[in-house]
Amino acid sequence: MSVYNDSVGALAGATFGELYGMVCIAGTGMIAMGYDGVNPDPKRTGGWGSFVDDGSGYSIGCAVLKAAIHAQDGLPIVVSGAPAPAPAVADSKSDSKSDSKSDAKSDAAAKSGTPTILTEMVLKHLKCSNYDDDVLGWLYSDPNNLGWARFAALAPLAFEAHAKGDAVATAILHSAARALADCIKSLAVKLKVKSDSKIPIVFSGGVITTEPMGDWVWSHVVKALPNAVRLVPKVDAAVGAALLATK
Repeated sequence: MSVYNDSVGALAGATFGELYGMVCIAGTGMIAMGYDGVNPDPKRTGGWGSFVDDGSGYSIGCAVLKAAIHAQDGLPIVVSGAPAPAPAVADSKSDSKSDSKSDAKSDAAAKSGTPTILTEMVLKHLKCSNYDDDVLGWLYSDPNNLGWARFAALAPLAFEAHAKGDAVATAILHSAARALADCIKSLAVKLKVKSDSKIPIVFSGGVITTEPMGDWVWSHVVKALPNAVRLVPKVDAAVGAALLATK
């Protein structure tokens, strides 16, 4: 009898039981795992847990919360080293009247930091009325023992805010897409996949299968593996495991 984790079942669910190809699962957590079709032992990238893996629902949720809090504190929001547009600063060469107006706008912007609708969306999602007391209390208490899942539950806010044109949310999602693509490309190196290979790559999990995330991840992957074939599981992991049992 062989024991596999759910990533193997997801791969088998897309390849009808064939242990060949790569699978990237991104939901609450993330992992990229694959087989080269020769070696029976899989290779993996990621899957280290909430405090390490980028591109997971947990990491996106934490980025959402951090962006909302930084905006509330009047701080610029930085995503993967690239700052979102910062509050305007008055032009020192403008006249005093213009300076006064610009200073007022800058002061107002500084109070709310980099503009993002995530600030209000987080309050609504957490059913909090303010950040100083309610959100702070939520951060350091977990009465229902939900653990990292409660942070991952904030990830859908990034997709919702992106759909509404929020630049900060879009930056958060792009950063996650690059992280997931990097894991897939790293795994391909470990498996010694040739650049012209038609290797199947399976996407599974609520984050990577919610668009535009899947398309963004794929746009990075195909630069390294232009002939790879993108798949999604046709059956769930349990059925995939059953297919493996028939081999």
